Amino acid sequence: MVQSVTAQLPTLQNGSRGPAVALLQRLLVLYGYPSIVGAVDGQFGAKTQAAVVQFQKDQNVAVKDGIVGSATWDKLTYPAGTQRP
Repeated sequence: MVQSVTAQLPTLQNGSRGPAVALLQRLLVLYGYPSIVGAVDGQFGAKTQAAVVQFQKDQNVAVKDGIVGSATWDKLTYPAGTQRP
């Protein structure tokens, strides 16, 4: 059985750092939040958190807490209208 992509991505929150945060920031920029995210620097700070909360609201994620867990990764990696492989 193939493990889903989102199961392999870490939970991210304010204070997280690294390549997964940079990926998150790039995805948020692609979704239209560049002015909120600011620099793609791999550091999850207040701006990235604000962009995540706005994304969660816009995508109707159940919990809008600024933490990127499986539900938020799901919306980021499989946008509406697309199907999982």
